[in-house]
Amino acid sequence: MNLNRVSGIAGANGLHFLEMRLCSVPMAACWSAFSIVERNEIKLNELHKKSHFVAHCDVLLVLLKIDRTELNISALKHHIRSAIREASQHVTKLPNRKVQYISVKALNLQSQAKSKHELKGLIIYEHVIPISVLNDHIFNMENPTCDSIQEFLLEFSVTAYIASCENIRLKENKLNEKMPKGTTIFSNKFARYDMVGIPYTAYPAQP
Repeated sequence: MNLNRVSGIAGANGLHFLEMRLCSVPMAACWSAFSIVERNEIKLNELHKKSHFVAHCDVLLVLLKIDRTELNISALKHHIRSAIREASQHVTKLPNRKVQYISVKALNLQSQAKSKHELKGLIIYEHVIPISVLNDHIFNMENPTCDSIQEFLLEFSVTAYIASCENIRLKENKLNEKMPKGTTIFSNKFARYDMVGIPYTAYPAQP
């Protein structure tokens, strides 16, 4: 087992490594749910549809530069949210891949299904950091530029497939639209998954 892939959790006495959870996918591909995740390494020039991503970031910049004095802020945030969603769909290196991660349960469901039809309602697409959280950060950016918006979304617009039952668990813990108390997107992007115990791996999973 590659110890560089083993995740840990920061406690009172520092970083404590935890064993990876047993699952039906190869051990090297399975990350513990309780993790401090390494930095997202996707670069702008690696994007499969770089021009699409940049275009939506340009729209975001226009929206952020609008004079808010007499503007309906809720309406503005709605359009910013939509632009974030559109940009997020292009934060991928591969064609036909909308996500960077997948929960172990969702991966198991995929491997057992004989067709995509069987997965309907069982797996959902979601933002690891809720859109509402990303929206607040981008809305409050000081002196935003095309570069700063792109850098932020490349780093924090992380998407995943999770099982519907795992999504219900997030909602039951009131984590469907916010991060856990005491955490930030800068300390642990996967804090919601850690809190409710959702193991995950890179998608597509590598042996």
